[in-house]
Amino acid sequence: MTSNLDADPPPRVLHLLFELTLSGAERMLASAANELAAAGSTIVATSPNVGRFAGDLAAAGYRIVHCPFARSLRHFIDIAKILRAGSFDVVHIHLEQARIWYLLLARLLGLPAVATIHAEFRFDGALRRRKAVGRRLAALFGVRFVACSERVARNERARFGTTPAVIANWTDPARLVTTDGARDRLRSSLRLSPDTFVTVSIANEAPIKNLAALVRAVAMQGPGHIHLHLGQVSPELACLVAELASGRLLLLGEVEAIGPYLAASDAFLCTSFAEGGPLVLIEAALAGLPCVTTDVGVVEEFGSMPAMVIVEPDPSAISAGIDRVRAMTPAERRRQGAELATFAGRRYVPAVGGRHYAALYRALSHRHGLRTPA
Repeated sequence: MTSNLDADPPPRVLHLLFELTLSGAERMLASAANELAAAGSTIVATSPNVGRFAGDLAAAGYRIVHCPFARSLRHFIDIAKILRAGSFDVVHIHLEQARIWYLLLARLLGLPAVATIHAEFRFDGALRRRKAVGRRLAALFGVRFVACSERVARNERARFGTTPAVIANWTDPARLVTTDGARDRLRSSLRLSPDTFVTVSIANEAPIKNLAALVRAVAMQGPGHIHLHLGQVSPELACLVAELASGRLLLLGEVEAIGPYLAASDAFLCTSFAEGGPLVLIEAALAGLPCVTTDVGVVEEFGSMPAMVIVEPDPSAISAGIDRVRAMTPAERRRQGAELATFAGRRYVPAVGGRHYAALYRALSHRHGLRTPA
């Protein structure tokens, strides 16, 4: 039987983001477009440049509006006009910049507001106190906070005094699809022998990614190991690779189709100090790839699965983690990787995460009187 709530039209949601780039929130919105009723929703980019992923989001059904942020009343008046003109049912704020002001604006206009915490923010001192005041004030105004993992939720409770719900990050399994023979073809193109033990990482350089430790860990590995790194890096990091791991760590730049690279590899490396998800780790798990990872994001949710090797964020520990996976037989890696894929497929896909957000939007809209279609 269909409930009155389910019979309501899908809520119209205004999503506020910064630049629309190839990052987690944007990918999740695109992959769950059906669950999130993209056709009735709008994404506002508040960065100076709208971002190169805007076209993909528009193709998924979202209306895209560019309204660059400025520290002025004019900017918030423009956002208010967008909110009023769109007859929205919910405002969803994904960004951290000026978050409290966007949230308060939504509430002043009588709209339910959702704020997703996409990362484990380890703010301290005056910044932590300021963020705590802002989050608690927003909560008093009825804003619903959502954390992308239980670890992020714990950090929010401990540092900022809020109690967010948890809706896990997700990724689109279709992004990982490869053709038959993709592993052999990619290895051949990179001149890697069939018995080479190959690891892969996917990250643009930022201090939190701890990529220097990754380079040093690869340099500690014995013969027969090659590491592939996908993502943009600085000239300084490239020099470190040339100095310590030349020919053993291949910097391949930014790659959109990551499926073949995961298929061609034997293990995935994540060396970050802190993460919210991270999506690339979920993607590796969905691809059935054993992971050597620091204890970040959703890692703890995989429990004691032997294919999820948790290490400290230092080169020696990372190298020792690689050795543990190298010691497995290919059959063991495949079997244990398949367990990761099954577990991830039940939790970290659009049909699950998107459905949870859609239910939250609908509940908030229903409580505030869902608008009828224009």
